[in-house]
Amino acid sequence: MTKRKISDIFQSFQRCKVLVIGDVMLDSYVFGKADRISPEAPVPVVSVREREKRVGGAANVVLNLTALGAESKLLSVVGDDEPGREFIETLIKHRIERDGVIQSRYRRTTVKERIFSGSTNMLRVDSEDVMPLNDLEEKSILTLFENQIKWADIVLIQDFDKGCITPTLIEKIKNLCKKHKILLAVDPKKRNFKSYEGVDLFKPNKQELIDGMHINVIYDNMETIMQAARRLQEEMKIGRLLVTLSERGMLGISKEDEFSVPAHVRSIADVSGASDAVISVALLATATKLSLKETLYLSNVAGGLICEHPGVVTLNKAVLMHEAARLPIFQ
Repeated sequence: MTKRKISDIFQSFQRCKVLVIGDVMLDSYVFGKADRISPEAPVPVVSVREREKRVGGAANVVLNLTALGAESKLLSVVGDDEPGREFIETLIKHRIERDGVIQSRYRRTTVKERIFSGSTNMLRVDSEDVMPLNDLEEKSILTLFENQIKWADIVLIQDFDKGCITPTLIEKIKNLCKKHKILLAVDPKKRNFKSYEGVDLFKPNKQELIDGMHINVIYDNMETIMQAARRLQEEMKIGRLLVTLSERGMLGISKEDEFSVPAHVRSIADVSGASDAVISVALLATATKLSLKETLYLSNVAGGLICEHPGVVTLNKAVLMHEAARLPIFQ
């Protein structure tokens, strides 16, 4: 197979239109320095240097896709509350369309508050409702999806088990994607893991694979992980299965191929957001006909780059292109 230049690959990403549907959250950060212990309790005292709000979950994937040159739209549900309004304001700041985000008075906006001392994540506090959408919310987001489906050539379900993705919604999305011949990618969690039979791209991490397949596995037993992945791909009739393995890299399985790639040695600051980067690159690579091996290598580099930064950050296209161009597979 003729090797494609990195510049040509990223140029092809610009032709992609991705409809992202799933759980979103407001990421709240406190950055500072901890240099003493509190006299009130044996806990560090962080002197605040900066506070910042970012959009997370499916919204961060939209930011990554946009950074890579693709067109993307977001469909989700947040609360009709102050964090929900902050989330919308942050979307607008990043020039993301807010028309696909429903504000519901029946649920709270998910907020993840992280406190950093330097690049060390000291604490995370979550405020959220994780119950499934009610009938009204589900009907509203399905209507939005039906109105947007003909615009897209790729659909991504970004499922964080926060309630936005329901079994009913999954089945209707799958049927509509099949009807319109649209590539369907999924970044799953445990609750709906077995509901994604027949999707084109499925990207769990190692723990999600273990939980979803109900297996007992020793961490270093890669053969057991590979066997579980093969069984998952066959039983659920997945087009491409990509499994992230943290410091062990990634593995990929399709009907035709099977590969694994090692992780690159990096200075890890925080793994938050790495999965968002991996699925963003993987779905664009799959849609633009990159081989499974090329998809694995490019996605693996993207995830590693994110881990070098504290907090959830967005991919830098120029840096990713530079790193990828150094890989033998693209030379």
